[in-house]
Amino acid sequence: MYQRLITTLIIVIISFLAMRSAYRKVQNRNETIKEENRVLVNITDVYAPSSKRNGTVSFRHNGGIQKVTICPGCSINFKIGEQIPIYYNAQNNTYISENDGLGNDPYMGWYVGLMLFIAVIIYWLCQLSFKGRNLIKKSAAG
Repeated sequence: MYQRLITTLIIVIISFLAMRSAYRKVQNRNETIKEENRVLVNITDVYAPSSKRNGTVSFRHNGGIQKVTICPGCSINFKIGEQIPIYYNAQNNTYISENDGLGNDPYMGWYVGLMLFIAVIIYWLCQLSFKGRNLIKKSAAG
């Protein structure tokens, strides 16, 4: 019984950590993608994978070469030397492209955490339900 309880607590903690991590990603993204954080940069390199994976665009900013993720198929639209808008958050030194291809990816932690939490609730409801039935059968038999 205690082993099940400890396992349940671990799963609940993991689900809350996944949901918290997803919340922070979404919050960071929303803070970064604002008009005042928009910076025009010159592209120094473009990585375009042949598969359906995300590509990257390299550029110079703040004295170094930085990279941002771009959506699959978007990399053919970018040329070396071209200027593109990038969002830069100076507080945590992150760069985000408007078309990074992430879509609902930051919300995946919410989905995973919520599904784990619901699974734990269903498991314990079933356990309590079966235990209640066994107690009723024992009291009726006795």
